Amino acid sequence: MARVKIEPGGKVLIALIILSALLFLFFTVIMSKGGRAPVPARSATEVAESAKAVPEQPSPAPVQQTAEEEAPEPAVRQGYAGPAKIFFSFNHARINKNVYCIFDRIQNAVRRESGQGLRIVVEGNADSIGPKWYNVQLSRMRAERVADSLSRRLGIPRSDIEIVANGFSKPIAPNSTPAGRAENRRTEVYIYP
Repeated sequence: MARVKIEPGGKVLIALIILSALLFLFFTVIMSKGGRAPVPARSATEVAESAKAVPEQPSPAPVQQTAEEEAPEPAVRQGYAGPAKIFFSFNHARINKNVYCIFDRIQNAVRRESGQGLRIVVEGNADSIGPKWYNVQLSRMRAERVADSLSRRLGIPRSDIEIVANGFSKPIAPNSTPAGRAENRRTEVYIYP
């Protein structure tokens, strides 16, 4: 039997390969058992940029918003009971087909009010699982998907629909239970006069 001599640096490389393989198997098993997806790794530059974009706040106050993203309390328009809520699966921004009746309600309200300078705001929200920066991004993706769908259905420019990403700063139910977290994974569509 031939012996293979491993250089000192080679032992570290072999250990890293074995560790990577074990981590891969671990996450494969977790995902196959219905676990949640791991949060993607980010570089130090991305972490620094997201820290600038979303300032840390000691209390669960809303994420700092620019002047154009701030939305006043909804003024419920005649014949429309708002806000319309669209719920999402865990760690997803995909719109389920069973919510298109909500889009129909919004479309009917916008048609009734056509020509009166409507302002449509879509607020994205997430549950509290995962880091704040990730939940802000996820809530923004959810709001953008809903805004894109509304833009196509209503035949209005996408730029006319405002987006607000709340992350997990505006829960409507406790994040301590699965049912509460499911209610917090949502977007809310507001129509303002």
